[in-house]
Amino acid sequence: MTATCLTVLVASERYALDVEHVLEITELRGLTPVPGAPEAVQGVCNVRGEVLPVLSVARLLGLGDGGDAARMVVTDNAGRRSGLAVDEVLEVGPAPVLTEQVDTPLLDGAALVEDALVGMINLPALLSAAEIGI
Repeated sequence: MTATCLTVLVASERYALDVEHVLEITELRGLTPVPGAPEAVQGVCNVRGEVLPVLSVARLLGLGDGGDAARMVVTDNAGRRSGLAVDEVLEVGPAPVLTEQVDTPLLDGAALVEDALVGMINLPALLSAAEIGI
């Protein structure tokens, strides 16, 4: 993990993602639904000529249907690109020191940052969960 992360808001909760995986941040628009896709796949969208699956972080983490998502974080994990639908992008800054254990393999842990709990997203696990329809 790098020493820098992107902090986002999902269903009123804060999550961080290692910037090593972040390619860009854009508005969430122009989604095309994909019939038969796992529930966490909100659809696909065209980003500069590349069709990307857009995943609802809220659905994957069991935080609702992701209806408030307005931004998309375009990620790359070992050449596999996808968009993560989030409510808001908060900041880029130092990665928090993880001090809290979590009960999901989708997060590496959590930390208290300025009196707010921030969960650290495990991107490979999140992408795998989306594929199998968790």
